[in-house]
Amino acid sequence: MFVRILPLWLSAVSLWAQSPHDARLQSYIDEALERNPRIHASLARYRAAQQKAPQVAGLPDPMVSLTNYVRSPETRVGPQTLMLQVQQRLPWFGKLSDREQAAAKRAAALRALHEAEQDELRRKVKAAYYELAYVDRVAAILREETGLLERFETLARARYGQGLGPQTAVIKLQAEITRVQSRLEELRR
Repeated sequence: MFVRILPLWLSAVSLWAQSPHDARLQSYIDEALERNPRIHASLARYRAAQQKAPQVAGLPDPMVSLTNYVRSPETRVGPQTLMLQVQQRLPWFGKLSDREQAAAKRAAALRALHEAEQDELRRKVKAAYYELAYVDRVAAILREETGLLERFETLARARYGQGLGPQTAVIKLQAEITRVQSRLEELRR
């Protein structure tokens, strides 16, 4: 059994080593990155956080109010009909720069999360790709093995027909062929 698995494992390792030069794998990765909604959502969160940093660095909006008196109050300068009021909040020194730095760090953290999600998706695509390559290689080897076993079974039948070999050899080969074909069908599914 180990003799059968070792060549499969070595072929899988050699396939894994070819990853940087495999154009088809790279196209699958690119397509997955383009179509994955989680990647798009994390990129949107990162871009939104990037836009927030300049907004929090600015002063709050000034407030202007206009009051029109129905009954004008009397003051020492005369009757008042309108009152215009302008207010501007001024944060304490360093608060705006601190807010901007915090927003920039949040954006950097969201960028790192976006890159981590991209890396995880790349890993999943590569794992699926190489798993499929492994299954294809195992199926090819099992088809070859079936062909060899069928030839041996034909020879064992001929020997049994001539009285030179035991019937158990034919039965064992037929059981082995059935087992290999069952494994092949399992891989196809």
